[in-house]
Amino acid sequence: MSISAPKTMFDKIWERHEISKPYPDGPSLLYIDRDIIHEGSFHAFKNLRTRNLKVRCPEHVLGIPDHYAPTHTRIASESATADIEKMIVTFDKNMRWSKAQYFPLHDEAQGIVHVVGL
Repeated sequence: MSISAPKTMFDKIWERHEISKPYPDGPSLLYIDRDIIHEGSFHAFKNLRTRNLKVRCPEHVLGIPDHYAPTHTRIASESATADIEKMIVTFDKNMRWSKAQYFPLHDEAQGIVHVVGL
């Protein structure tokens, strides 16, 4: 019986999620069991629609508008710019389309995506 080298928590998590690594020094294919997204995800939704695809497991996705959310109000139309308002409104539409769990601006659970995700 050989003793394996100690592993970091990162290494242990990585190995549990690694599906494939075709080449020793190449990239890994990882399975991500949760995806926490914000209003900057519009490119991904546009890509899905263009390819006529749906969100594979909407129950594993959590959406939270926070990167461009107004700080003094919970109203998208009071965003700093029209472009930011459009991002928030588009995110709302994308989340409804995907059927994923979502905390919109007016929801008391809405917060900073990196904190809510914990």
